[in-house]
Amino acid sequence: MKDEPRLIFINNIQKYGENIYSEPKRFENLLKDIFGNKYQKEIKCLSASIKEGIPATLSEKKETIPYDMLSSQLIQKLVINQGYEKNLAKSPTNMYDIALKIIKLFYFNNFILIN
Repeated sequence: MKDEPRLIFINNIQKYGENIYSEPKRFENLLKDIFGNKYQKEIKCLSASIKEGIPATLSEKKETIPYDMLSSQLIQKLVINQGYEKNLAKSPTNMYDIALKIIKLFYFNNFILIN
């Protein structure tokens, strides 16, 4: 996913908090309102990640499971349960990580770097 929609998504999660992703269909409709006909595959993957409990798991287990291990498990969950390619499945997990302030987002020469 490109940087612009990624930042819009992250800002909306931070703005509306947990309520925004507690209802997958409502969340999907909000993303469709924001992005229109763009990024349909990514929107479906983000919605599927809610159904799979990705944001809730990140919030609950961020203190008990090392980030790399937890992230890898959740990406694999989207790949196996929802049939997404690994690269596409990484996107929602990374965006929730940033939005929930589990990892930090940095800018370097107009590129987004994840720490």
